Amino acid sequence: MKEYQLKINGNDLISIGFKGKDIGTALQKCLDAVMDGKVENNFDDLISSSFVFSEKKLEKIPIPENFSFQKEIVLRRSDIDFNNHVHNLFYLDFALEALPDEVYKNEQFSSIRITYKNAITEGEQVVARYAKLDAKHIVCIFSHDVVKTLVELG
Repeated sequence: MKEYQLKINGNDLISIGFKGKDIGTALQKCLDAVMDGKVENNFDDLISSSFVFSEKKLEKIPIPENFSFQKEIVLRRSDIDFNNHVHNLFYLDFALEALPDEVYKNEQFSSIRITYKNAITEGEQVVARYAKLDAKHIVCIFSHDVVKTLVELG
């Protein structure tokens, strides 16, 4: 029998919100899937699969009612991919630009979550709005008053 060392561990699952026996259950199901050849033994695939294999549901990022700061984002040619959409990586850059200076300079973030609702395409007017909810920093990226992307920094 071949031995496997999973590329994730319990601490990885705890950092994304798993608790108690859900951790062991998800790890066992990930191991079974790797052994059966259904999932690659790499961090990203295993983290994604851990939600499929568990009863754990990731809470939605809330849309704040009020925002304390906003910044207009001017799209650059280099922000646009070959499908004429903003490349996914740049949404985090937009969120960081929208943070108030004191948050950007003084906070140390240990988690980032991004929910992509709709693509932003070349030529759209984009505004990133910031609010703090509980201990999380939320940036909503809008185009024409429609939420396109939510970014949560914790």
